[in-house]
Amino acid sequence: IVPVFKSELFLKRCIESLRPQKYKNIEILLIDDGSEDSSGMICDEYEKKDKRIRVIHKKNGGPSEARNVGIENSKGVFITFVDADDYVYSDFLIDLYSDIKEKESDLVCSGYIDISNYGRYACTDFYRQGNRKKIVSDLLQGTGGVPWGKLYKTSIIKENNIRFDTRVIMSEDLLFLLDYIYYIKTYTYSDGKYYVYNRLSDDGISRNIDSKYLRSFEVFFEELNTKLLRAGYLKSEIDKIIYKRIENIIDELLISSDNLEEVFISLYDIPIFKSVIENSKGNTGIVEWVREKKWCKIYVYVKCKKIKKYISIKIKKSNEGRK
Repeated sequence: IVPVFKSELFLKRCIESLRPQKYKNIEILLIDDGSEDSSGMICDEYEKKDKRIRVIHKKNGGPSEARNVGIENSKGVFITFVDADDYVYSDFLIDLYSDIKEKESDLVCSGYIDISNYGRYACTDFYRQGNRKKIVSDLLQGTGGVPWGKLYKTSIIKENNIRFDTRVIMSEDLLFLLDYIYYIKTYTYSDGKYYVYNRLSDDGISRNIDSKYLRSFEVFFEELNTKLLRAGYLKSEIDKIIYKRIENIIDELLISSDNLEEVFISLYDIPIFKSVIENSKGNTGIVEWVREKKWCKIYVYVKCKKIKKYISIKIKKSNEGRK
C-alpha cells in the first residue's frame, strides 16, 4: 500500500523499485490522496503498464485516510506499507515473506537504510530477544513506530478493525502498531535492510505548526496512554514516556521555527503542553528552560543546534564534491 500525495519527484523511483521484486505474487495499491501535481497521472501510467498495480484516486484526507483506503481495498494475505518518496531493494518482500512463513509469525519487522543530509546509514530499531513489552519498547525508539519496513497479516488487521487514527496528524503510525501488536501471538525481526528511508524529501516539522497540528497531540497522548496501559506499562512509566516525547516535540518546534515567540504562545494554548511545561520542575533541558522563561539560554541553544545542522550539511556536500 503506497499513499501518494504530491510525490512526483520520487514516485517513479518508488514504483520502479516495487515492480521487479523477487517475490512476484503481489498487488501494488497506489492511493492518490488528491495530489495537485502529476502524481495521479504517474500512477495511472503505471497501472496501464503492470496488471498488478491498482490505482485509487480520492479527495485529500491525509496519509492515515489513504492507508485506510488501501487496507479496505487490499486483497492480499499480507500487507506492507511503502511511502511514495522511499524505495526498496528487490529482496525486500521475499525477505519479509520468508520470515513470516518460516517462523510462523504474525509480524515481521526489518531494518532499513536511512538517507539524509547527514549521510547514508544502515539502521535497525528492533532486537531479537524480549517479550511483548520489549517490542512495544522498540516501537517507542527511533523510527520503530513507523508502518513501513514491516509485514502484517491482513486477517488480523481486518478482523480486529485496526485502522490509522485520522484525528492524529503526527505519530498516528505508532498507535496503529500498538493496536496491531495487542492482537498478535508471535513476531520476529529480519536482519535484512532492504527498505530505503528517504529523509532528503523531508520539509521539516515547521510546515505543520498550527493549532490543529498541536491539538492533535492531545488525542495522540490520550490514546498512547490507553494503549500503553493495556500493554502492561505502569502509569509512572507512561508519564516518563509522554514527558520525553513532549520534550522532543518542543525541541523540534523551536529548532524548526523562525519565530520562537509564536512557538511559545502556541504551546501554552494547548493544555497537554502547558501542563507538562508547568509541572516540569526538577527536570532538566528545554522544557524546564521554557517553564523558567530562560529566553537567552533557549535562544543560544536553538542557534547552536541550527549552526551544527548547517555545518553537518555543508561538510557532507563538500565531501560529496571531492568524490
